[in-house]
Amino acid sequence: MQYDELAGLFERGKRRYRLIGDDRAGVLAGLDLEGRLFAILDREVLNRVNPAAFLGESTQEAYLNPGGDGLWPAPEGTCLGYEYASGPWRVPPAITGARYRVQDTSPNHATIRAEIDLINNSGLGIPTAFERRISVAGKPNAVAVTVEERIEYLGTQTLSVRVRGYGDVSEGDGSRGRSPSNARMQVIRPRMEGERPREPRHGHTSRHMNAGALNGEQCLLAPWTLAQFDSGPGCEVVFPAVEPAAIRDLYDPSDSQRRVEGDLWHTKTDAGPRYQIALGAGVEWIEYRDPRRSLRAHRTAENLPPGQAYVDIADAPPDQPPTGQGVRLSVYSDPSGFMEIEAAGGCPDVLAPGAVLSVVVTTLYARE
Repeated sequence: MQYDELAGLFERGKRRYRLIGDDRAGVLAGLDLEGRLFAILDREVLNRVNPAAFLGESTQEAYLNPGGDGLWPAPEGTCLGYEYASGPWRVPPAITGARYRVQDTSPNHATIRAEIDLINNSGLGIPTAFERRISVAGKPNAVAVTVEERIEYLGTQTLSVRVRGYGDVSEGDGSRGRSPSNARMQVIRPRMEGERPREPRHGHTSRHMNAGALNGEQCLLAPWTLAQFDSGPGCEVVFPAVEPAAIRDLYDPSDSQRRVEGDLWHTKTDAGPRYQIALGAGVEWIEYRDPRRSLRAHRTAENLPPGQAYVDIADAPPDQPPTGQGVRLSVYSDPSGFMEIEAAGGCPDVLAPGAVLSVVVTTLYARE
């Protein structure tokens, strides 16, 4: 898709947007489209674009995933996540209906912000503001997009936080602390336009665990950024060759999709089996490669601010407590032909009024 086509979609859908940089090396920020960011290089849009999301509206029955690079709250599942507050999986209306405002701007920088009241899967309301501090730098055949992702807690009550795990879960344990019968169960993820949502297989979408029963821990919250791309034959993600135990499957096992060559893991994102892998604090970068477009997207996440720890972003059933297996980076691959390279921030032990949860993520989009 070209820049003019994307801008035209915003206009047709009567949605506000802001160009940061220019149409040669820049970002289009969808102010009325979840604050999604779409990278532009030489007038070509590099991220996935779903036109239906620009022209339609998400509902409880159907989510229209816009594409681009979004900011969501983590975790997704467990009793302290944010996608099961009303039973079946859905993106919270506070996210899909958010109206971002431009706080400050210069030719290659902008800050956008939206007030978003969250409700976690245990029914606790958590008032927040999402803020994305976006900087763009053009390079030869490339554009670097650096975003400081921030979630500010606007509540007046101090909340205790669950960061560390329950039970005897160890780093790299693919079971995520579940019994063997539940370790590989799936739930609904964002679907492409026209696909019929599937029923979750774990069967617990309407049962919740009361957060107050978790030894007083009341919430868990971290910024989580998901950059989407169209994918297909030959597409893959590479990352440093850590030990296999450091790669954790969040859905069904995906070992058959990966191989090691030299000092790199290669994991297929070719519209094959659906899977998601999580990588901990020891992995500093991941890189999506699309040979069809001669495109590479290299994503890094800086270390967390002092006092914060990575959280488990997993899409686990809402009647299960979170584990302590923190996630820094993640890869999601969908058989419908799109994929995500993801980065997550962290959370302190106590969420006090005015607390800011942040992570700085840089994505270098480059032509080979």
